[in-house]
Amino acid sequence: MQWPLLWLINRKFLVGVMAVVFDDQERVLLLHHTYRRAYPWGLPGGWLGAGEPPDVGALRELREETGFEGEIEAVVWVGGGLPRSQIDVAYLVRITGGHFRPNPEVDAHAFVSLDALPADLLPSQIDVIVPAAALRRERQSSRAR
Repeated sequence: MQWPLLWLINRKFLVGVMAVVFDDQERVLLLHHTYRRAYPWGLPGGWLGAGEPPDVGALRELREETGFEGEIEAVVWVGGGLPRSQIDVAYLVRITGGHFRPNPEVDAHAFVSLDALPADLLPSQIDVIVPAAALRRERQSSRAR
């Protein structure tokens, strides 16, 4: 009885996931999305399916949009709110296999250095990429010790 009541009275929202992937030269993987006009470049990502865990959804989106297989290394960022009722979760992901293949949603990819991010990158994703790069450097330096 409690669950249906909570479902009815609480706010509904979408859950988005992103995969932040870097190559060995510390360049971030960006995708050229065919359906975005103003800001076509962005991170791999999308919406969760019903009952799908966020980490599983992030890896699924990476695979569907690029053909790459990956492994979650860490949660990088959680945010959301206005203008939509949504929450987003970004993961630092390491590529473990696969190769890029274009599809109707994504027609190109590039590994881009942080000082050369495209002007038509989805602006909110800079707030995800920068802390992801810092976390990656921190993790690498702690492994080197």
